[in-house]
Amino acid sequence: MKKVLMGTMLVMALTSLAEVRSAEIGFAGYTGSETLTDFPALIRLPDAVEGFSYADAGEHGEQVWFTDANGTVLAHDIDSWNAEGKSYVWVKVPSLMGQTTKIRLFFGVDDVVALPGVTPTDVWGAYVAVVHGGSTGVRNESPKGIVTSNGGGLVSSGAS
Repeated sequence: MKKVLMGTMLVMALTSLAEVRSAEIGFAGYTGSETLTDFPALIRLPDAVEGFSYADAGEHGEQVWFTDANGTVLAHDIDSWNAEGKSYVWVKVPSLMGQTTKIRLFFGVDDVVALPGVTPTDVWGAYVAVVHGGSTGVRNESPKGIVTSNGGGLVSSGAS
């Protein structure tokens, strides 16, 4: 039987499971003096996480969760998932304060299904348009109704 976990219940449940794996992620690349609020940070797997294993993350990353230092589950958007190479995941970090900010990645929980309600819009809601491009084409994450063509050009706008 699979467990569906939400919010901070996830952290409490995950930390009590013996098979769960976790790793701390820092942001050494941000050297600014400003605090960035609700900032979408790009996490490159497996590079950013020592001990990370695709075998423990689910076929499409569905068994990967991120939390802040207080254990609050963070919204994330899997941009691309490649179990044979690099994967790119955008994580909405509530407060990024230079190199002192840390978040935690949880992975390796076979009997837990993906968090309900965590969608790309949770990461990108403040943006008018978000378009991810790559070798497989363009993926539109536009929460405000911006529609793009496969070439990345604006087709129509639902934004007000």
